[in-house]
Amino acid sequence: MNRRGVSMILEYLLLASILSVFVFTVSLTLNDVLERSQLERVIDNQFADIASEVSSQLVDILAVYPSNGNMTVKVFMPEKIGDIEYIVGLEGNNITIESDDGRFSKYLSIGAAYLKLQNLSGFTHSLKEAHQLQYSKTSCVFPSAVLSVRPSAIIVPGNFTIDSSASSSGSGTTYEWRVKWWNGTWSGWYPQSVNQIRVEINNGWNPGSECNYNNGIYECEIVLEVRTTCQSKVLNDTDVKTVLIANQTTTGGTANLSVDKFVKPPQAGPGDTVELHIRLDGKGISGGRTVNLSVVLALDSSGSMGDISGIYGENGLLSRSTLFEKISGTVGANKRATNLITLPSNIEKYQFVVVEIADSYKDSFWVYKIGSSSCPSLNCECFNSRRICYVENVPAGDLEIEIEGADKNTQYEALVYIQKLDSLKNAAIEYLNGLEPSDFAGLVEYNNSAVAYDVNVSSVYLKKLTTDKSEVVEKVNGMVAGGATNVYHALWKANQSLFENTTIIDDTIPLIILMTDGKPTVEAHVSQSECSGSWFTEDGVEFCRYGWWCTDNCYKQIEDLAEQIKQNKIGDENIRICTIGFGRPGDYNATLLENIASYINQTTKCFFTAQTAEQLQKAFRTIAQSFEVVATDVNITDVIPSNVDVGSVTVETDGSPVCDATPKKMNDASGNTTVKFNCSEIHIDDVVELVIQIKAYEPGWYQLDVPDVSNVTYTDINNNLRTVNLEVVQVVYGKPSKAKVWIE
Repeated sequence: MNRRGVSMILEYLLLASILSVFVFTVSLTLNDVLERSQLERVIDNQFADIASEVSSQLVDILAVYPSNGNMTVKVFMPEKIGDIEYIVGLEGNNITIESDDGRFSKYLSIGAAYLKLQNLSGFTHSLKEAHQLQYSKTSCVFPSAVLSVRPSAIIVPGNFTIDSSASSSGSGTTYEWRVKWWNGTWSGWYPQSVNQIRVEINNGWNPGSECNYNNGIYECEIVLEVRTTCQSKVLNDTDVKTVLIANQTTTGGTANLSVDKFVKPPQAGPGDTVELHIRLDGKGISGGRTVNLSVVLALDSSGSMGDISGIYGENGLLSRSTLFEKISGTVGANKRATNLITLPSNIEKYQFVVVEIADSYKDSFWVYKIGSSSCPSLNCECFNSRRICYVENVPAGDLEIEIEGADKNTQYEALVYIQKLDSLKNAAIEYLNGLEPSDFAGLVEYNNSAVAYDVNVSSVYLKKLTTDKSEVVEKVNGMVAGGATNVYHALWKANQSLFENTTIIDDTIPLIILMTDGKPTVEAHVSQSECSGSWFTEDGVEFCRYGWWCTDNCYKQIEDLAEQIKQNKIGDENIRICTIGFGRPGDYNATLLENIASYINQTTKCFFTAQTAEQLQKAFRTIAQSFEVVATDVNITDVIPSNVDVGSVTVETDGSPVCDATPKKMNDASGNTTVKFNCSEIHIDDVVELVIQIKAYEPGWYQLDVPDVSNVTYTDINNNLRTVNLEVVQVVYGKPSKAKVWIE
């Protein structure tokens, strides 16, 4: 009996079927594996090609990248590899490519390009319409500190202004600044928008460890520090200046020329223009000249200088006032704010103080209080809905002014005025206090007629002039506004004062300073029948006083008299006349004042105009500077190497320096550029600043002068020849720093 479950034939068929299925399955699997292997190889190659394309774009960037700035280049890549969509990204030092489904990816190191560029990031999708490779770079630029102190010398009590505006910010958009005082303490940090602070030095001030005492004068150092932030680093720079402070005028004194050289900005991109500055500051207290003065102040005290007795309305008030200070701020939650101003102590009491809300704020703000007086009140009179208010008889010193607004937390601006005569007193007293002890001074006050005051009680030979300036200051303080404007008589009396005893003032420079705020209204030498105004006689001279005008002959009389006075000599010196027109243009006759003024130098008349209290002080200071020379025959020579292009050369001045019209620029055989400039005179508080525009095209560090050749030479007040080598300064063009590259 056969016991097999299946026959041999059936067994063979079963085994053959199983084997066929196995072979078929293996064949299908192997085909899939082979196809996938081929696809991966193709995709891998394609991804590598795309990575190479991006990498080549990075190499291209390295060839043309800017030292500062940004650039964008197009990157080309297929939308799909086969039917595969993908993403290309930059991360670290790799280019990454990955399919949307995550099945395929490729990483490629970019090597040296990463070391140059760094900070790679970003991605793009293959289906995006445009692919861009973007690059940006910023360099850390150090700020440059440039300190200016004006004036650079003061007599206590006095003030000076610290100015940081010439400083350059670094890579940050702005810089902060502070100053270190002569006692070693630092101020707080100020924002760049606040670039000036005013410093008051009063009696009893204490010089610190950074002050050196020299012949009655303290030479005190002030340090300016500026800082900015770049790439989480704090960058800073400092500058040092010396201010001269004296408790009183000194016979010997000190005078010198301060020389600075700096560049703005200290770093730039290739092809950018940079400014090279050479700045000269005259500074000194007394000793700035070798000849003494005999000066008579002929000061206008006519009614327009501040007679308040006949004022009706705001226009009358403001016409007798002059701008003293601008104030601003923000009212608080109570809709009020307080400002503090300081009235100089040259005079004990101010005739009146006016506060006017600026026109752009007049509908939203008004004056609430001036000092202790509420507005309006018995002591505070107001016009125009309290937009203009004033108080009388205000003591010198600090004065609080309160402004009220319609809405809380809103900004305002207001103007503070004082009597024109008080502005004149302040400026004249400051001028008198700045004279040297051996200078003579006198005062002629004029309105309807002129009065030459007796100021010297110690000598019967000289009553109208004195070296004791306090006697003249006392007379200036006693002036009261009222009457007309008799310019002719003022010049007459000033000339008489100088000729009282010429033996005593024989070795001095005779000077008349005439200040007026109006046109002449009094005529001399006319018959009474021809006078349509008031007829009177002074010093044997007959005068006719008009209302608000004077005939043409009136002006001719004044010009003829002034010309005669300027021809007069005391010793070897002709009498000199300086004039100041004070007030709004048109209030005074500028042509007349310029015609009667003497020349400061060959081209400049000693004639000045002023509309504000500050400008009036500056006019008197400039007149003082004209006789306070700190340096003569000043020559600036700067040699700039040939690897720097030199553009325009300009000169900026402040004060009354006597300088060439234009600088000279020339090239030598080596291609270096030499810039020369000359000033025949520089006075105390004069500023001369040479600005040279330069440019370089290749990255690198550039030295901007030739050592020991670039210098300033001048003759000092002791007739000694001095040479100051200009500081070697550098500018950086395209200094490398971190960059960023990303795909978009």
